[in-house]
Amino acid sequence: MVSEQKIDKSNSEPPLLAAAKYYHISDLKKWRLDVSWVEKNFKLHDTINVLYSGGYYYYKKKAKDTLYLLHFEYYDSKYDTVFIPDEFYKRYENDAFQHVILFGKNGDTLFHYKADLFRSLKKVFLSGKYYYQYIFFEEMNNKQRDFFIMHKDSLIHVKGHDLPKLPEYNNP
Repeated sequence: MVSEQKIDKSNSEPPLLAAAKYYHISDLKKWRLDVSWVEKNFKLHDTINVLYSGGYYYYKKKAKDTLYLLHFEYYDSKYDTVFIPDEFYKRYENDAFQHVILFGKNGDTLFHYKADLFRSLKKVFLSGKYYYQYIFFEEMNNKQRDFFIMHKDSLIHVKGHDLPKLPEYNNP
């Protein structure tokens, strides 16, 4: 759902800073690299003779009762830098519920659900249920997925939990 962003080499920056700009994260204190997979001197899918170094980065931050998780790809060559966003989650507990929020570009909320910690952990969506179903292949057939893609800009903003199933998109 997200695409890579090429950054001019003269404007390149450390991987965490590139991710912070994309997601509008203002406080970079206490973020720590949890896991990284880095490869040197390889070709990206759309390059011919340019060698890149980089890979996949997992960052974590704990602030009081909230856990932040940030995952992305970052590649660097002598000509440019490629940043490919993946996920930026926020998880916290409140009143016996675990809240999970997935953020998109510019800090937009893509989904927000809460799950009862002491019972079934069943998710109750506050927003983004259709987006969640789309990315995790839950309760949507391929024609409903096509409908979601066609109307994604409005469907990602639908709030609530008890939502009707999406109609099926039929190609003309």
